[in-house]
Amino acid sequence: MKKTILLAAYAAAFGVASASTDTLTLVRQLDEVVINAPVAQVTNNHTKLSSDELNQSNTGQNLPFLLSSTPALIATSDDGLGIGYTYFRIRGTDHTRINMTLNDVPLNDSESQTVFWVNMTDMASSMTSLNVQRGVGTSTNGSASFGASINMESRDKRVESRDESSYELAFNGGMYNTFREMINAHIVLPNQWRANARFSKVNSDGFLYRTASDLYSYYGDLGWYGAKTEVVGRFFGGSEKTGMGWDGVDYNTAYGINGADRRYNPAGSYTVTDSQGNDSTAYYDNQTDNYAQQHAQLSINHRFNSQWSLSATAHYTHGAGYYEQFKRKKLSYWGIPSSEKTYGMYRKNLDNHFYGAILSAKYLSEPLDLQLGMAAHHYLGDHFGTLHYLANSPSPISNRPYPYEYYRNSANKIDANTYAKL
Repeated sequence: MKKTILLAAYAAAFGVASASTDTLTLVRQLDEVVINAPVAQVTNNHTKLSSDELNQSNTGQNLPFLLSSTPALIATSDDGLGIGYTYFRIRGTDHTRINMTLNDVPLNDSESQTVFWVNMTDMASSMTSLNVQRGVGTSTNGSASFGASINMESRDKRVESRDESSYELAFNGGMYNTFREMINAHIVLPNQWRANARFSKVNSDGFLYRTASDLYSYYGDLGWYGAKTEVVGRFFGGSEKTGMGWDGVDYNTAYGINGADRRYNPAGSYTVTDSQGNDSTAYYDNQTDNYAQQHAQLSINHRFNSQWSLSATAHYTHGAGYYEQFKRKKLSYWGIPSSEKTYGMYRKNLDNHFYGAILSAKYLSEPLDLQLGMAAHHYLGDHFGTLHYLANSPSPISNRPYPYEYYRNSANKIDANTYAKL
């Protein structure tokens, strides 16, 4: 009965020639509908931040968190506070496909293709500007900008500060024993010489247990600024010791469901058996990541006239460090021919060098903007593992002194490129 009434109403509304409870035949003609939608000719996919904008909310968090208000950018961290290891995505693309440069020098690691901001803590305090280009871009140096480009300029390019010396001292503190101390100086010297210097110290216990961070970084430059020529040397870097927080937890723990402790961190856990045969869980107190990196850049810029300019930069980066773990594994993991399992304390080490040169020329005359450039870079990296302790040390390694090196790999990468932009 309900079906018959519904079909009758449908037929009356749409002019149905014949209707029954089984079949409908529509004969009503509809006029053509044309939908016009304007196509955007210009898209705003750039965000440029000045030094003041970058440092407005700078309380010691690493750069990805200072950019968290940038459209289409999402920042995450291992420790839950943005002090230790931090990561970001732009339009869903992770940082391994984002081209990052500082003064046109590539920052992306040649092997992992990313930037580990944890050993460059508080770098924003030494930047004069940062430009984010979202989406596929035309990178000039370094890795391809598949997802985005982030181009940074250091403090020595802050023209408005060159006429007088200035000094800055900053202290910040927050929850989970988070503290930041920073001293910054811009010094005007005789005969057109200028210098900048900064030292930052950041410490935090982290939101997750055992994810404490002990970080420091520095920046310094010395430059001569003539009427048409500038020569600047820059030295910057930092060091970090950070508790591991990247092992992950289940859904309930992550969101504190059913009374779960959201600060729980499984890294470094191991089982202890007492004299009564009862098992309990303990945590290795040095399950940490340790790394230091130093950068050096020498740049020469010369302006021939109002249209033509030339820039050349040589750079060198050295990084070394390790992460330490205490885990139960098969002895074969450490290169010992046995399937027996035991707890071992081991380190995975790396020692790398990255150096190269960049040359670029620009011609600017309205409406023409021409850029030409070339670059060459060389990367050398050593990876090696060292075993420092085995619980219930078995006989196969009794004649091998600690630390015992159980693997070594080497990387050698050379890349060069040329580009033209019009």
